[in-house]
Amino acid sequence: MPIPVLAYAVAGPLLFVVSFLVQGALRDDGCSPLRGLFLCDPSGGHPPGTPAVAVVRTWHGVAHDICSTPVFTALPAACLVAARRFARAGDHGLARISAAAGTATLALFVVTGIGFAQSAGLGPVAGLMQRLTIAVGFLWIAVFARRRSLTPA
Repeated sequence: MPIPVLAYAVAGPLLFVVSFLVQGALRDDGCSPLRGLFLCDPSGGHPPGTPAVAVVRTWHGVAHDICSTPVFTALPAACLVAARRFARAGDHGLARISAAAGTATLALFVVTGIGFAQSAGLGPVAGLMQRLTIAVGFLWIAVFARRRSLTPA
């Protein structure tokens, strides 16, 4: 099993479980665990030697894109909603962290999209930007889940 498939197959269900453990504060539509089951179509020079844009779209490449969209749109939204909630509750530190994470994941997602469209010379770093988006989002989830685990119910 390729490492990215294994990573998403493990991370997706764990993210789904975390969403329930934090009392539904993070809503997951169940699609993110499926994202790792569908391989993306080769493009953007990945793997090396592939064209900038996928020549042929496969059903699993389309499924990969469909299942990843909720993650990359809901994650910044969850961060920003949590930021507002923490600010209202007087937890300004966590509110700032959540706002920064939401803004960063949204900005990185936009840069990733521009890169995958082979615009503005960002094509070679689009994959890196995508992974940074995921890393920032998952780091926020870890901080959020840890904070919730320390908060009495």
